[in-house]
Amino acid sequence: MFGLVHFLVLGIFVILTIVICIFLRKTTDKQHKIIMLVVGFWLLLFEILKQILLIYDQGNYQYDWQHLPLQPCSALMYTIILVGFLSTNKKLENFNEYLYAFIAIYGFFSGMSAIVVPTAIFNTKYILLLFQTSQHHMILALIAIYLYVSGRIRPKFKSFLKGSAVFLSWCFLGLFLNVILYAIAKNPEINLMYTGPYKIWSIPIISDFIKISNPWAYIPFYLFVYAMASAFVYVCLFRYRKFNTIDM
Repeated sequence: MFGLVHFLVLGIFVILTIVICIFLRKTTDKQHKIIMLVVGFWLLLFEILKQILLIYDQGNYQYDWQHLPLQPCSALMYTIILVGFLSTNKKLENFNEYLYAFIAIYGFFSGMSAIVVPTAIFNTKYILLLFQTSQHHMILALIAIYLYVSGRIRPKFKSFLKGSAVFLSWCFLGLFLNVILYAIAKNPEINLMYTGPYKIWSIPIISDFIKISNPWAYIPFYLFVYAMASAFVYVCLFRYRKFNTIDM
């Protein structure tokens, strides 16, 4: 942390933020669709490369199910791809608002927390994993800024509620899959969306506020703290900022 690579990542993030605020304030629906799909599939490509490397790193070429890509940051990636396909469908505008809110509010917090305090990002010996994780979280924060700048999400309390509904939906899906996969594999390391009821993982920043040993008690507190942390960042940075009206 706070070494050359870390400051390089932060510097690139600041530069790209300025570029977004200048050039992506007024995108057409077609341009927006292309941006979301390109970003989503770019993230997916490097997620696939990451999974291949993790299989190799096991030595016996067996998959470690704890690396199954369904955590908050990968759920955001899937949501970006989904909204890319649905963005031009006028009949789904209301549904898309939920997806935009999730990407913007929870994506910004998830991305910024990882690049500002990158303890997990830098905990690797592989350059590919360092690049993949760094750019993945940076892009999550940048795409959130883009949604604000382009006016596709407004800083309203309803936006937080809509984003939270999508977040909880992903978490309930993760919990359901955790129970099913544990019944099959008997592996407590399977912990999708950090809602595994069999073992508690240490989550950067969040775990600093939660000291609970019982997984079933931990899960609701984790959901609450994650939501409140995302809301806090959302209110502090965007509540009184109208990015879409900035004259650069």
